[in-house]
Amino acid sequence: MNEGYGREIATIAEEKEELCNIPNITYRKNGEIKRNKMKKTKPIVQDTIPDRKIDTCKNKDRVYLLSSTGCSNFCDYCACVKDGYHLRKKESLTEEINGLNPKSLIFCDDSHITKTSIKMLDYVYKTCDVKDVRKECLIDPFFLSNNYSEVSDFIQRNSYRDLFIGVESSTYSGRDKIGRRYHGTIRDESCHKRETDGIKKFIKQFDGGLTLSYITPHPLIEKKELISDFTEMFEFLKIFRADDDRAHFINWDVLIPFPGTRVRQRYYNYIRPDERFDWESYKPSFPFLWQGNEPMLNLKSSFKSPENCLRIHSSWEICSSITLFVCTRLPDFKSQCIGRTCVNAHAA
Repeated sequence: MNEGYGREIATIAEEKEELCNIPNITYRKNGEIKRNKMKKTKPIVQDTIPDRKIDTCKNKDRVYLLSSTGCSNFCDYCACVKDGYHLRKKESLTEEINGLNPKSLIFCDDSHITKTSIKMLDYVYKTCDVKDVRKECLIDPFFLSNNYSEVSDFIQRNSYRDLFIGVESSTYSGRDKIGRRYHGTIRDESCHKRETDGIKKFIKQFDGGLTLSYITPHPLIEKKELISDFTEMFEFLKIFRADDDRAHFINWDVLIPFPGTRVRQRYYNYIRPDERFDWESYKPSFPFLWQGNEPMLNLKSSFKSPENCLRIHSSWEICSSITLFVCTRLPDFKSQCIGRTCVNAHAA
């Protein structure tokens, strides 16, 4: 996908177009890798007010509002490149909010917050008197490390309850981006340390639900990255307080690279995506992750109470994927560590 909006996937699912006619995709046909032409598409979120068929004041239905789509990041795994970023005009957003029940609103942005979006959202929240509203947003580690005070003040004055940090941009892949300009700043040798320090500081100070997300290439491609990310993840886990009853999560996704990315070619060199592989084939590559017959992680030294545990879910989606889902507090479980495997087959 060229911009990460799902337009191409939706077209494929409808089965109204042949694969050769769909732009921005890379696929395999009869053993041959084919890459279609790249074509810029418009963002799905436009500055038009949707015709909602619900009465939020009467039914108290939830309404998710997007102020922006696309991405301001530069990771190699997805293809929502920076030129796909789109910020709505503040006038259209305030017009949409008027007439809706404030208690039904949930601000959930698809893109990382930027200086421009901070100014726009501050204006909207103040103009529409948006206070007791559930707010969620993405934070990029690089942006956070260079604008920590500004981000922290923005989160506090607008009472954000849930934050999502895309850690993958600061990890092993991010270290390869030394010298690249990002948000007007050049990445230097100490950039990665500043990013992780910023995340650790934010974990300690943020009074709300926090989700840290890792997305890495397939483990057969980047073993070094998988190991380095695991090591970093444990450092973050140690910061969460054992007596904290807030919802803190670490999502770990090991996915196939998106079509159109440079990592995709290396993926094809190792794996045939038109064939399914048994989950058992992953175990020999990473024996330190499992004990016995079940995928079990012994994290006793990393956790501070028996209520803290880590769950593993492996899912089989298009081609193949592994998802490790980490929760730092699950009161219903009393063991120090729980491992679980779930395999679901989906049609490719």
